[in-house]
Amino acid sequence: MRPIAYSARLVLLLVIWPMTAHAQDSAPKNVEVSAAVSGVMGTDLAGLGVRVGARTGRRTSIEGGLDWTDALHSRHLPDQIVWFYFWQMKHNVWNDERTTVFATYGTSGWIERQSVPPGRLEPFVVPPFLPLVGVGTQHVIASRMAIRFDAQFMIWPFEGGTVFPRAGAGVTVPIRRYKR
Repeated sequence: MRPIAYSARLVLLLVIWPMTAHAQDSAPKNVEVSAAVSGVMGTDLAGLGVRVGARTGRRTSIEGGLDWTDALHSRHLPDQIVWFYFWQMKHNVWNDERTTVFATYGTSGWIERQSVPPGRLEPFVVPPFLPLVGVGTQHVIASRMAIRFDAQFMIWPFEGGTVFPRAGAGVTVPIRRYKR
């Protein structure tokens, strides 16, 4: 239980610290909330998700996300991933007035069902330790709405290593208006 508590504290620190780093600018310049669909290629991990991001610098943001990957499962089995979650840094590489191209990196974890006696299923939290790297683009379609597409790789560093491609698409709404 302690490793999970330490991981949770680390993730919380990584999310809160950039938003409170400068007393003069304690409010993030732009906070965004997204609804998304995503999936990991070659698996049954497809789901509906929510993302939250806050700008930490001129070209950087920190983001967190949670996907409900159990949405399409009709049977509940042991070792099924129910929730997929991640935190990541987003670096704007190129942008014009309405379109941004960015790179991302962070870590991901999940919550899965485990079988426990006497024949029950209970959630088990796997801390966010899998590296996640990717690219994406976001296009502003209105002062309070943008569409976003992401392509990422989850890296499984064990047993010779495996790379899992992950894709997502969604609608993003800023707390403040986008500049036009």
